[in-house]
Amino acid sequence: MKHLKLFVVALLLISVFINARLLIKVSDLENRLDSISYQQMDITRSVDSQTAHMYNLLDEFVREQSWISSIGMEIETKSINDNIATLSFNWQLKELIDDAEIVFHYKYGDEQDYHSIPVEEIGLGLFEASIPVEHQLEPEWYTRLTMGNGSSAVEEVVVEAIDEYGMRKNNPNKLLYYVTVSYDDVVKSGEIHTSDLGYLGSQYYGTIETFVDIHQDGYHISVSAPPLYINRTNNLQEAYIQKFKDGIFIREERLTPTELMDEDNRQEHGIHMYQNFTDEKFDYTSLRFIVVYSGGKTFEKEVYFQ
Repeated sequence: MKHLKLFVVALLLISVFINARLLIKVSDLENRLDSISYQQMDITRSVDSQTAHMYNLLDEFVREQSWISSIGMEIETKSINDNIATLSFNWQLKELIDDAEIVFHYKYGDEQDYHSIPVEEIGLGLFEASIPVEHQLEPEWYTRLTMGNGSSAVEEVVVEAIDEYGMRKNNPNKLLYYVTVSYDDVVKSGEIHTSDLGYLGSQYYGTIETFVDIHQDGYHISVSAPPLYINRTNNLQEAYIQKFKDGIFIREERLTPTELMDEDNRQEHGIHMYQNFTDEKFDYTSLRFIVVYSGGKTFEKEVYFQ
């Protein structure tokens, strides 16, 4: 019996020793795997960095080999209050050909065809062109609509997100332009550049943020103009909501300013107007906001259409 106990104890000790060795080896294996994983991550980062560097070198090489530099654009804003902005473009031709015809082409908004104008040489290989653009100044609109059941929103629809003035196909503020050089029977055409001039209106009228929350017990409507970070004389003064059903005008409601609407609070917190309709079921197919600025200018925007 005594020998059996010693044998069992010996087996237990051997088992403990083997398990300890296995644990050490497993731990060592995990450390090696972690090390390999870190090395792979370092290799991946290094490859990504080298790839980005190669792309930058390739892009720089392409620019150096190109016969024309990138086209710079400057905006003359002195006359922009008359809804006319003068745009000046400048670029460099790296290959000068005697008697070559250099033409600047552009189209704005929903125009189908490009306009072509002559250019002026302002230095050795440096050229310039200027164009007037009629631009309707208006605020940038950011609108948001939520629809819910009771107090919890079950559906959220962003009617017009921040890309309201993005490069849409029918963007009225989109400007396309490029340069061509013609000599003998050769015509070289540069890359078509795209610019969005929609931001110009925000310099004069800022941005308008509208919010419509439709729920089971009613609906809430608000308009906000963020704080003024630039010296602008056109400030939001009034806001209205027009309601339509099946294309028929139903009524117009004036939104109520918040209580803290003195000049100091406007500068710090912006302007906020709202209206709660807690006892009225939402039964409209269209909503249109109308905002009035201190200079008397009025803008409107349809933010809901069913």
